[in-house]
Amino acid sequence: MKDKRIQEKIALAESQWRRAQRRYAENDRRLLEPLQRLAELYHQEGRRRQALDLFRRCLEIYQLSDCRDEDRLDTILESLAVSLSMDGQYHEAIPLFQSLLEMRRRRQGAESLETARVLCHLGTVHNSTNRSQEAEILLNQSLDIALKHGQRGERLLSMVYANLTGVYRERRDLAQALECSQRAIELEERLGGKDTIKQAGRYNNQGRLYLDLGDRARAEACYLRSLEIRIKHYGHFHPDLVHNLVNLGEFYYSGGDFDRAERYLYQATTVAERTLNPEDPLNGFVQYHLGNLYLARGFYEMAEGHYHRALQIVEKAMGTYFPEVGMLHLRLAQLYQRQGLWEMSLEEARTAAAILEKVDSLDAPEKKEIEELISRARQESRNSSEN
Repeated sequence: MKDKRIQEKIALAESQWRRAQRRYAENDRRLLEPLQRLAELYHQEGRRRQALDLFRRCLEIYQLSDCRDEDRLDTILESLAVSLSMDGQYHEAIPLFQSLLEMRRRRQGAESLETARVLCHLGTVHNSTNRSQEAEILLNQSLDIALKHGQRGERLLSMVYANLTGVYRERRDLAQALECSQRAIELEERLGGKDTIKQAGRYNNQGRLYLDLGDRARAEACYLRSLEIRIKHYGHFHPDLVHNLVNLGEFYYSGGDFDRAERYLYQATTVAERTLNPEDPLNGFVQYHLGNLYLARGFYEMAEGHYHRALQIVEKAMGTYFPEVGMLHLRLAQLYQRQGLWEMSLEEARTAAAILEKVDSLDAPEKKEIEELISRARQESRNSSEN
C-alpha cells in the first residue's frame, strides 16, 4: 500500500515537473519547487542517483536565476549534502555542510536545533573519512545543543547517539559505543515506535557491536530485525538494505557458515548494482567481503578478482591513504602468500603497512600479521634465489 502511494505521488510530481519545463525558461526560479519536490520523492523511494542529479540541478538553477530565497537555499544545500554523503562523495559534501552551518548560525543562531543538526551531519561525514577526533568534537557540540532544548531536542539526540556509536566503535571503546547505541534505540522507540526506519539503522549498528563483543546470538537477532524492518518499509531493492545484507554475510562467514554468507553477499551485490552509484565505496566493501569469503574457501582466483575490484572502487572514492585500502592490500598479501607468490606478497604487505601506519590504523594484530608476512616472504624469496 505504501509503495503504491509513493508511486502515485511520484507520477504526479513528474507530471508537474514536465508541465513546469514547458511553461518556464531553462533556469527560471519557478522551476525550483516542482524539481525539488520530485527529487525528494526519488530520494524517499531509494532512487538516489536520480535524486542526487536533481538536487544538483536545483542548486544550479538557484545560482543561475539569482534567487534570493535563503529558505529555499537552506533546504537545497541540506538535501544535496545529505545525498552526496549517502552516495559516498564525502569530500564534495563537506563544503556544502560547512556553508549550511554558517548560514544557520547566522539566521537561526549558534544554539538552534537546526544548527545542531548540521553539526551532527558534519560529524558523521568526518567519521566516514577516518577523522574520528573531529567527528567526536562536532557530535558532542550537537549533543550539548540538543540537550539544552529538552524534549524538543530528543529526535536529534537519538541521531547523535547513533552516530557517536560509530565513533566509539571505530576507537574500540565498545562499552561507550554500546551505551550510546542503547540510548539511541530507547529514544527512537519513545518517539516513533519499534519498527521505524531509523530504528532499523539502530538495530543494525547494535548488531555489529554485539558481534565485536562476541555475543553472536544477540548480533544475529539485531541484524535480522533490522533487515525485517527495512524490507517491510522498502521492499527488497533499496540502497539501505546493502548494509544489512553485508553485515549478515560477514556474520555467517565469521561463524563458518560459508553457504549462507555467500547467499547474503550476492544479494547485497544485486541490490547495490541496482540502487547505488557504481563508484559508491559501499560497492567496494561488498566486493571486499566476497574476497574474504573466497579466500577462506580457497578459491584464490575469485578472491583476487573481488579484492582488485574493491581496491579500484574504494581507492578512487576515498584516496590511497584510507584504512580499508590498507586492509585490502593486507588481504592481497595473504592471498599471494597462500599461492607461494612471495615477491608479490612482500610488496602488498609493505604497501599495507605504509598506508595503515600513515592513517594511524595499524592495530597490534594487524601489525604482528604484517611483520610475519614480510618476514616469511623475505625468507622464502631468499630460499628461491639460492635454489
